[in-house]
Amino acid sequence: GGVYLLLALVLLVLYGVEKVLYKLGLLMQLQFLCFLFPIGSAVCLFIYMGSIEGKLKGIKDYPLLFRIFEWCSKASFEIYIVQFTMIMVFREIAFPLNLILIVVGSVLCGNIIKIITDAIVKITCKSS
Repeated sequence: GGVYLLLALVLLVLYGVEKVLYKLGLLMQLQFLCFLFPIGSAVCLFIYMGSIEGKLKGIKDYPLLFRIFEWCSKASFEIYIVQFTMIMVFREIAFPLNLILIVVGSVLCGNIIKIITDAIVKITCKSS
């Protein structure tokens, strides 16, 4: 299982290296290969997550971690809706920081929207 996680991380690093080399004008002839790294990484992560599925069922033994996952999963649709906006807002910031801001911003804004829509639905359904 852990081999696939390591392979996924290596492929992501190689993808970053490939992007830098591409921006420098190198590897132009091999640009068709640029999709292999993220696709390979996604496949490896999929296999890895499948191998640890049984361990993930034990997450309820860790109440804080379980509440965090539950909090995010309840607002997954709202997070999905706001993520593009967060990407556009934070895209110009340097790479590791922009990813953190995109994830945190999407989760926080998605949950705020979830709270607001739940309140609106509660008020609307109550009056009808």
